[in-house]
Amino acid sequence: MLYGVDGPKTAETLGCWYEEKRNILQPAAFIIDPQRKLLNVTYSSGPIGRLRAQDALGLVGFYAKQKISVSTVDLQRGWTANIVGA
Repeated sequence: MLYGVDGPKTAETLGCWYEEKRNILQPAAFIIDPQRKLLNVTYSSGPIGRLRAQDALGLVGFYAKQKISVSTVDLQRGWTANIVGA
């Protein structure tokens, strides 16, 4: 959760959508491994497609079982971007 940030600048930094009409950032969720590498990125432009806590825990469990780590993460296998809406 963010509060008191520069909306457009933060949206640009995170790569998410900024909605000028309501002055809000649309949802963006990141799963980062202990070495600070992105394992999963989820962007949404509305209520459908948001990463829920239960989903995040499932992904973390999946990555742990697959032994996905910094050495095996790549664009084809370990990093995903789910874009919902337009």
